[in-house]
Amino acid sequence: MDVKKHFVTPVWKWLLPLFLAVAGTVVYAGSFYGVFILDDYSAIVGNMDVRHIAPIKIEWRFITDLTFKITYAIGGLNTAYYHAGNLVIHILVSLLLYGVLRRSLLLHSDLQQCAAAAPWLAFFTALLWLVHPLQTQSVTYVCQRYESLMGLFFLLVLYCFIRGLNPGSRNKRVWYDSALVSCLLGMGTKEVMAMVPAVIFLYDYVFSGDSLSEILRSRWKVYFIMCCSVGILMMLILMAVSRHMAAGSAMFTSMSPWAYLLTQAEVIVHYLRLVFVPFPLCLDYAWLPVDRINNVILQFSFLVILGIIAALAVWKRMVLGFALGCFFIILAPTSSIMPLGDLAFEHRMYLPLAPVLAIIVVCAYILCLRLDRCISDTSKIARAAAIVMVLLIAVLLGVLTMKRNACYHSAEFIWRDVVVQRPHNIRALTNLGIELLKSGKIEESEKVSRRLLTLLNTGAIDEKSTYRIDPGVLVHYQSATHDRLGFALLCAGKTTEAIANFREAVRLRPRDGIVRHNLSLALFLAGESDKAVAELRSLLTEGVGAEKTHALLGYILAEQGDYRMAVIHYRTAVEMDPSFVSAKCELAWILATCPSDDVRNGKESLRLAKEVSALTLHASYHALDVLAAAYAENGMYEEAVITAGKASNIIENMKVNHLQAGSTSHIRLQASIVKEISARFELYKQGMAYRDRK
Repeated sequence: MDVKKHFVTPVWKWLLPLFLAVAGTVVYAGSFYGVFILDDYSAIVGNMDVRHIAPIKIEWRFITDLTFKITYAIGGLNTAYYHAGNLVIHILVSLLLYGVLRRSLLLHSDLQQCAAAAPWLAFFTALLWLVHPLQTQSVTYVCQRYESLMGLFFLLVLYCFIRGLNPGSRNKRVWYDSALVSCLLGMGTKEVMAMVPAVIFLYDYVFSGDSLSEILRSRWKVYFIMCCSVGILMMLILMAVSRHMAAGSAMFTSMSPWAYLLTQAEVIVHYLRLVFVPFPLCLDYAWLPVDRINNVILQFSFLVILGIIAALAVWKRMVLGFALGCFFIILAPTSSIMPLGDLAFEHRMYLPLAPVLAIIVVCAYILCLRLDRCISDTSKIARAAAIVMVLLIAVLLGVLTMKRNACYHSAEFIWRDVVVQRPHNIRALTNLGIELLKSGKIEESEKVSRRLLTLLNTGAIDEKSTYRIDPGVLVHYQSATHDRLGFALLCAGKTTEAIANFREAVRLRPRDGIVRHNLSLALFLAGESDKAVAELRSLLTEGVGAEKTHALLGYILAEQGDYRMAVIHYRTAVEMDPSFVSAKCELAWILATCPSDDVRNGKESLRLAKEVSALTLHASYHALDVLAAAYAENGMYEEAVITAGKASNIIENMKVNHLQAGSTSHIRLQASIVKEISARFELYKQGMAYRDRK
C-alpha cells in the first residue's frame, strides 16, 4: 500500500477537522457560564502563586499551572476565560486524535479494508469522543485542565512518533525530536504522562512490523530519552509527596493495594457502562471500598478476560491488542494497585475513552462491509443509514453534554446533584452546606449540617459497608460540620446554640485558628466582647491567628472605644495581606472619623480609602462613604459631598432592586443607611468633618 498517497487527501476532506472544531464549540458553549467548584479553589482561586506568571517554579504539574497563570493574567478570576482555554485544549486533542486514528488505519495490514474510509472512521471516532458527556468533567470542571492538557501532550507525542515511524517520512529526525520535546513538556501536566513510553513502545511493536531487536536497535535513543523524562516526573512527584507529608497531609489512602485493585474492578466496569449509557454522571462519587473479591467477582472476571484477550492480541500484533492495551495502560496510574485517596473520578476516562470508541466504530464498519457483501444491492442505502445513525448518536451525546454542562452553572446545583446520587458523600454534604449558607438558605443549610453530623457520629459511611472513616479524617469533618452548623445558627439568631457548636468544634480541633476565630465572633455577637477579645488574643499568642484574627480584634476593640489598639491590629492585618479590602476600609474609616485627635490621620485615611474604592470599582456604597469621610477629614468638602451623593445613589438603586424582588428587610436596612449617609452629607455641605461616636 502506498501510505503516502492515502495521506494526501482531497481538499474537501480537510472540512472534517473543521467540523470537529465547530461541533466542540457548539456543544461546550454553555460551559462558559460554569463556576469554580471543589479543587478549583485550591488550584486557582486561593492559589496566590497563580496571580503572577514569574517566577515559574519547576514543580509537579508546573506546565498546567503556567497555563492557569496566563489565563489569570488575561482575565483574572472570570471563569469564562478558563472555560475558553479548556475548550480550546479539548478541540485540539480531538484534532490530534483524528490525525492519530487516520494514520493508524493506514499503517496496519489488518486494517487494509478500512484504508479507503480512514478519514471518515477517524472523524466519527473523534466526533463521538469530543461530544461524549463523560468528557464534561475534564472540560467543564476548570482545574481538570490537568487531565485534558495531559491528553493533549500525550496524543501529540503519539502523533509525532507516528509521523516519524511512517516509511515515507522525509523528516524522521524532526518528528522524533518533536515527540521527545512534547514528552518532556507533558511530564509537567499530570502523572499519567508516565505511561507515554509504554504506549509508544506498544504502538511501535504492533504497527511497525519490526522485530523487538530491530525496534530497540533503531529507536533506542527515543525510548531512552522518554524514560529519562519519566524519571524527571518521578522526581517531581517525590518532591510533592515529601511536601504533603511535611504539611501533615497524605496523597495516598491507607487502603491495601489488593483492596484498591478489587475496588477498581468495580469502578472500571462502571466507567465502561458510562461509555454506552452516559448517565447519571456524578462529580464526586465517594466510592465505597471493596474488601472481598466475592463482592466484585463478575467485574473482576470480566476485566481478567479482557486483559487476557489484550495480551493475546498484542502477542499476535493485532490492532485490537494496542487499543485494549492503551485502555489499561492509561488507567494504570489511577485504577490499578496504587491506593489514591479518591477511588473514582470520571475525568480519568478522558483518554481511555478514545480506544474504546475506536474499537466500536471500526468493528461497526467492518460489520457493515460484510453485510454489504451479503446484500450488495442495498449497500449504498446501508452506508447512508450507518452514517445517519452515527450522526444521530453524536447529536444525542451532544445534547446530553450540553445538559450536563448546565449543572456546572451553580455550585449549589452540582452539589445537590451529587447528594441525590451519593447520600453518604461527606464532602458533598459539606460543600452543599457551604453553598446554601452563601446563598442565604440558612434553614436548609442547618438541616444539611445536622444530617451530616448524624452521619459522622455513626462512624460509618454506609450501613451496607464495613468501611470506617479514618479517625483523623472523622475528627476533621466533625469539627468542620459543627463550625458550619454554628454559622447557620448564628445567622438564624440562635446565638447560644451557635456558641455551643463552635465550642465543640474547638474541642475537637483546638489548633484550628479558623474555628476559634468563629467562636470569638459568636461571643462578640452574643454581647460577650471581653471573652471574644481574650480568645482572639490567645489565638495570636499561640501563633495560629491570621490577618482575619487581627481584623476582627480591631473591629471589637473599636466598638469598645479602644481606637489606638484597633488601628494597630488593622494595620497588622493589612500588612499581612495588602489585598484585604475590608480591613483596609475599616482602618481608613477609623483614621478619618475617630473622635481622638491623636488617632486620626487624614492623609493615610485618604490614601487607603482611594485604594479601596478603586479595588471595588467605585461601585460599593460603603467604600464611597468611607472615601467621602476621608475627603472631609482632609478639608476637601466639595469632593466629600460629591462622593457621598454617589454612595446614596447606589443605595437607592439597590433599594429599587430589592423592592422589585419583594425583600422588605433589605429595604429597611438600606433606609437606615441612607439616613446615616444623608446626615453626613449635610455635615460636609456645612464644611464639617464627621466624627464616629460609638
